Amino acid sequence: FDTAGIRVSDDELEKEGILRSREALKNADLVLFVMDAESGFSHEIDSEIKNLNPNVSVLKVFNKIDIQDEKLNQIDFYISAKSGNGMIDLINGLKSVGLGEKIYTEKDILVSSLRHVNCLKNAKENLQKAINTLKSKLSAEFVASDIRAAENALLELIGEIAPDDILNDIFSKFCIGK
Repeated sequence: FDTAGIRVSDDELEKEGILRSREALKNADLVLFVMDAESGFSHEIDSEIKNLNPNVSVLKVFNKIDIQDEKLNQIDFYISAKSGNGMIDLINGLKSVGLGEKIYTEKDILVSSLRHVNCLKNAKENLQKAINTLKSKLSAEFVASDIRAAENALLELIGEIAPDDILNDIFSKFCIGK
């Protein structure tokens, strides 16, 4: 969520926004703590974030580095929303936090359709055939055929190729009027 932020205010409407920010923070997986570089680092807000959600990942970002270029150890990213400086680093940081350092394997993949599972198995089997064909030193035409079959399975997976049985299944669910 893009929230109102956390600060002290006397305005009733703003207080409600701040309350909602605190509630959202309690359930957040990641907090992008953006501070105005001119105002400096807020230890109070940093502490409040940690108190509200001790397990949350927090990326601390200083904005307006084109005006104030002070570097602090506790800041993760320095950006200028106006010029775009530092945004690529911030995006890469978000990706890193989102994906983590984990290396994903086929056991980590969740496939929700039996058709997709079959396409992936078919592609894997044909790639394995291509590897075996290469090891057997058979003609390149055989390798190309296996790779083409794997490619077709992947194209079917992403919907680029629709075999007749899929088309028949789709159209069997429609009533074509008179």
